Amino acid sequence: MALAERGELAAEPQVSPVVARVLVTLDRAGPLTIGSLARRLRTPVASVSRLCGRLVRGGLLERARPGDRRRVVVSLTPHGAAALRSHRARRARRLARDMPGARETAGLLLALRRVRDRLREEEAGEESG
Repeated sequence: MALAERGELAAEPQVSPVVARVLVTLDRAGPLTIGSLARRLRTPVASVSRLCGRLVRGGLLERARPGDRRRVVVSLTPHGAAALRSHRARRARRLARDMPGARETAGLLLALRRVRDRLREEEAGEESG
């Protein structure tokens, strides 16, 4: 199944957690050989090679053979970098949406203090009785 068919190359590209790990690793480290990428991901070379092949076909990565024809280096394409930026922005929006606001935090803190006070009262009653 092509990446575009699974929605990974849609207008606002969505990437799976596995693909995100590859993109993040290459974004941080720069171009890497398949072997180096596999070591960083702690994943078998054959699996990383297959995944990179899919990502190259999908336009997220590019392969190069600098100098030594046996050595393959993968790097992010502009499309791959854009997909990663989009992934990071979606994740940030999701985290921001899920974080409680100041009012919710204050209400939660008040409720926790009431529970604490009630537990202290019950403990004090058990000790005196």
